[in-house]
Amino acid sequence: MRNKIPLFLVSLFIVLSGGLEAYGPRSVTNSGNVVKWSLPVRIDLESDLDVRGKDVTALINEGLNQWADLSESNVTYTRESLGVAVDADNVCCYLYDSAACPSGPTDDGKNPIVIDDDGAVVAKFFGSSNKLTTLGFAAVIAYDATTGAAVKGEAVFNAACLKGVELADCTAVNLSFAEDDFISFIVHEIGHFLGLNHAQVNLTEADNSTTSDDDKITTMYAFFIQGNGSNFKTPERDDQVGLAFLYPESSFTSSTFTAEGTVFDTNGTTEFACANVIARSTTADKTRTDAISFVSGQLCPGGTFNDTCDGNYQIQGLSPSSSYTLEVEAINTSFRGSSGIPPCEAAGEQPTFTSQTRSGSISGSAGGTSSANNFTLSGTSGNVNTLLLPLDDEDLPELERETISDAILAIEAKSATTDCSTSTTGTDSADSGDTVGSNNSSGCSLIRSNQK
Repeated sequence: MRNKIPLFLVSLFIVLSGGLEAYGPRSVTNSGNVVKWSLPVRIDLESDLDVRGKDVTALINEGLNQWADLSESNVTYTRESLGVAVDADNVCCYLYDSAACPSGPTDDGKNPIVIDDDGAVVAKFFGSSNKLTTLGFAAVIAYDATTGAAVKGEAVFNAACLKGVELADCTAVNLSFAEDDFISFIVHEIGHFLGLNHAQVNLTEADNSTTSDDDKITTMYAFFIQGNGSNFKTPERDDQVGLAFLYPESSFTSSTFTAEGTVFDTNGTTEFACANVIARSTTADKTRTDAISFVSGQLCPGGTFNDTCDGNYQIQGLSPSSSYTLEVEAINTSFRGSSGIPPCEAAGEQPTFTSQTRSGSISGSAGGTSSANNFTLSGTSGNVNTLLLPLDDEDLPELERETISDAILAIEAKSATTDCSTSTTGTDSADSGDTVGSNNSSGCSLIRSNQK
């Protein structure tokens, strides 16, 4: 049996009056600019990277380098030392949270990376019941509301249950994570930190009962299968193109082609947001590995869907030497709330429709675009504009975090997914036109398991 655990993204991802996006960008400003970092990205490592005698520097480096080593993108880091060891007593001197650390810095120019060796920092942010089971969180704390330039970020990784040095409390609940698992949490969270959203590409491999195909599950997939860290930590093609969308290597656009089109409701005229479109290679041995997704409507300025953009999609990174089928599917109904794909986080349910594949295949030349690849859906259920979570500042979620339920035994019991209600506090403001996130934390965890 394999345990499939939701990777929550409860984000302190900061917007002034807009929404969060999918595929490459997690957020688009009202001016239509995606939120991302100016390169190189500065990171400030805390000085104490020792966890009960185990130096985790190499694990952090591998997590960061999984993204920096991709050939399609050009992410680079400037690595600095924060100069102090961070713990629950001084964390608010370096990290911001509107509830836990409301006086924390938002524009000090530092982006702290913290190893929480005993879960105390996590407990301060999310409550003592989550001390062992919230595996980490990462956030862009502030960005320029016009240009989208990130101003401050932070990340915390919980090493309380790192295998070999786990606390006794972890042993008591049979909870430990191997190095590859721990690295995979770092990679996934740093992906959010850099601007990536959750993604849905190969649901068959994620949901089936076999383990041999788990290397097809993307790093930014919303659920983590325990023990799958060696696969999960390595970005797949969808992850790679998502990062290149934000930080392209100089020849990325000129060496690949783009597929674009619009998704329509059953009437053929109303554009349909929050449909997951996938370009999949027709080459027999690449249909599951050369597959790239894009959620319709994700590039709407400020995340506000309207008649001119709410059904549009744009899939970059396609190889001129391959042809592709185009398919459209509903977002998995399990991808909701904290483990959703913003801005398509349904308050009650995800909009659904009948999946379909366009007749024929497409191809393109390097630097070119295959246009007007439109879909007219059938069997649609739910009005996406009423199902979306509100996009006002005070309704945005709080911190991106990777978490599992504190009821660990419920995993083995194959418990059903449980919805968690949220509570919201006010919104803070930053100086110089930067925007700062609000607090919206559930205080509990979703849990889902399956036979694998």
